[in-house]
Order: sequence, then C-alpha cells, then structure tokens
Amino acid sequence: MYTALDTAIRNAIDNTPALHQFPIRIAVRDGIVTLQGTVTSDTHRKAAFDAIRPLIGVHGIKNCISIFPAE
Repeated sequence: MYTALDTAIRNAIDNTPALHQFPIRIAVRDGIVTLQGTVTSDTHRKAAFDAIRPLIGVHGIKNCISIFPAE
C-alpha cells in the first residue's frame, strides 16, 4: 500500500530532469527512505538525495544508489 509520502517521493524523483534516464527504486519505512538503482555520476546520485530531502515526512535517507560511469 502506497502512502502520500511514497507518492511525494516518487513525484520528486520523477520530476528531477537529471534522473529521467535512471530507474531509481524507493522504499520507505517509518520516514526513512532507501534509494536504490544505478546512475552514471555522483551528481546524479546527489540529485536523487536532494530531490527528496526537503519533503515533509522524510526523517532520514539511505542513499544506496550505485555509480557506474558511462563508457
């Protein structure tokens, strides 16, 4: 079951242009958000973090996004 926070997080990720090409998975438990997926730079990894950090209800973020540079 999705909550309003789940939806807000997904919208924040989906509305961040730098992340459009990357499938970012989210999980939320008690306000702690876990981000998973693969991006090509630390800039993209930070963009995912920054997109959800200001959301009301986010009490912590585990950024488990991996970086694999494009070849």
